[in-house]
Amino acid sequence: MNESNQSPRKEREESESSQADTPAVNEKEKRKELKRAGRILCPPVTRGSGRDLDAWLMRENARGIAVHYYKEERTIAPASSGPISALTNQAWERPNWDAATTGNRSQNDRCRSPSPHYFKRNALRQKLKYRPMSTPNVSLCSPRCSSGQGPNIPVLAASPKPEQCPEDHIVVRMDRFGFSANNVTYQALGEHPHFRYFDFHPAPKASDGSTGPETHGLIPVWGFGTVIASGHPKIQEGERIYGYFAPTRYLLLPVSPADVNKYSFYVSRPHLPPDRRPYNQVLRCATDLQYSPDPLAEDLTMLYRPLFWTSYWCEDWVHSSGYRGGVSNVLISSASSKTAFCLAYLIGKRIQRGEVSANTKIIGLTSKRNVAFTKKLALYHEVYDYDSFTAAPSFQGGQEKRWLYVDVAGSGDLNKRITAHFSSPYTGRMAACVALGMTNLSPSSDAGTSMNWSANTFDTAATNDSNEVASSFWPRMEQFFMVEWLDVRRHQIPIVEIFERQNLAWKELMQECTGWVELERINGPAAVKKAYEKLSKEGLGPEKGLIWSLWDGESTNTKILSRL
Repeated sequence: MNESNQSPRKEREESESSQADTPAVNEKEKRKELKRAGRILCPPVTRGSGRDLDAWLMRENARGIAVHYYKEERTIAPASSGPISALTNQAWERPNWDAATTGNRSQNDRCRSPSPHYFKRNALRQKLKYRPMSTPNVSLCSPRCSSGQGPNIPVLAASPKPEQCPEDHIVVRMDRFGFSANNVTYQALGEHPHFRYFDFHPAPKASDGSTGPETHGLIPVWGFGTVIASGHPKIQEGERIYGYFAPTRYLLLPVSPADVNKYSFYVSRPHLPPDRRPYNQVLRCATDLQYSPDPLAEDLTMLYRPLFWTSYWCEDWVHSSGYRGGVSNVLISSASSKTAFCLAYLIGKRIQRGEVSANTKIIGLTSKRNVAFTKKLALYHEVYDYDSFTAAPSFQGGQEKRWLYVDVAGSGDLNKRITAHFSSPYTGRMAACVALGMTNLSPSSDAGTSMNWSANTFDTAATNDSNEVASSFWPRMEQFFMVEWLDVRRHQIPIVEIFERQNLAWKELMQECTGWVELERINGPAAVKKAYEKLSKEGLGPEKGLIWSLWDGESTNTKILSRL
């Protein structure tokens, strides 16, 4: 064949081969090697040749090969295979075509313009149900205290994605989840015999053997996910769900066969006490009256919903006893935490409705650095720091005043100071003390496994009698656990009424929580691990609301004002 009759493609290849650019030659040889190994496939796109792209795709699909187009290369792999390259984490994009693969394409085509077959190919891909190549599962694991490892050193465990979905199971693709001081408490109490938070989701056995359920745990998180496989006839693939999940990419969950309805279904956990049922509930977003598909609304739901209901039912419990016969002041520690200021918000709503005396004052205690933020919330009548609160006018005199103390911090030193102050006959009288949270509890603290805990019977009359006998100045600390009280209320109030109350309370919260906190989104395994390590060392500022995802996606550290 004469030189003048050589194809443009051959001319380009000869031109490229004559260049002295070694890296380019190496890259070209690399691509050829991959092509020979079946890892890169250049589809037939030469115009007028009779080799039709659609027919080619059909043929490859019939052979059980899933065809994928990425930014730079066209990759193929058997549909059941695992990940074959770093390209598997790249998002779908419009394919561009190299001049070397296009034969008689025009000059504009050689400038990497989109393929003319893009729209036809995209429709065909959907018709043939192409799916991305399997992505490995990644989980954020925390060492158990009993393992002797540092509990504040998280581990990213790589494990196989669940490929099979047994009967009465579902596979969930975890999209994102909220993380707060409440989750740190879950970790600290992971092995506590009463709470057993590490028993909700067993830690995976990593491919390299570095993690396992005996040495590590998964911190429970509240988040959103999508069902990608279902072994239950009433649960469909593609459903959006919300529940008590784990910090992972994929989650295999057993479903209680008889506990599936149009609003929710329940995870089967026979090894846990029956009163843990609220944690086992998975809500179906399509029928959830409190759900909004807006991404920001989802973020606020993950952040507030679990904490808000803890505060909601605690306030309901206290109100069921008439605020222990009526109190003048409600004192709340760790006032800058979300659980605490949601409680203050709910007490304030009760006062506005006239169900509690208008003279009742809500007083918050917090650290010096958080005083300004807590005052800005405008949910407390007064806010003081831990170091100087006893000198405030509200804490002086007033022997006739009755106080209710709600301990959210869980600080033994603070409680001793409050006890010493109110033990004086010249100060107000402490009518009741409630342990609601443990924001000061660290995962490395021995209290996480050795702390004494007794289930609350919620017998108000008996509680009041024992308080009177215990001390004339200081009652015993009553421990509140939301699921235990909710189990009592389910026998006192019709379920329909409980739902109506909760829906109304949630609607009001979403209208009024505008600007309380700033959302911070973190995406990707490495970024989430780094954020957790930072949180363990420096703590979490009250003005932040963390939304995490183990999927690479949006840019990290995206800050958004929380408003709907």
